[in-house]
Amino acid sequence: MKSIAIIGSGSWGVALGIHLASLGNHVKIWSFMQDECDLINNEKKCKFLPEVIIPDNIKCYMRIRRSD
Repeated sequence: MKSIAIIGSGSWGVALGIHLASLGNHVKIWSFMQDECDLINNEKKCKFLPEVIIPDNIKCYMRIRRSD
């Protein structure tokens, strides 16, 4: 199991994150918008992929640090 960081919380970043999470990885998605970050973390949804449920092993951050 790896920890993977993805820059961007749009449709491509979230889709890539979902695929990598389905392989058992911990995925961190970086977003520059607080509302997208909150939607991913709290509702497990992406505004660009409304039919998709985001797995629990994906977390969205506005800042990515080694300790997160």
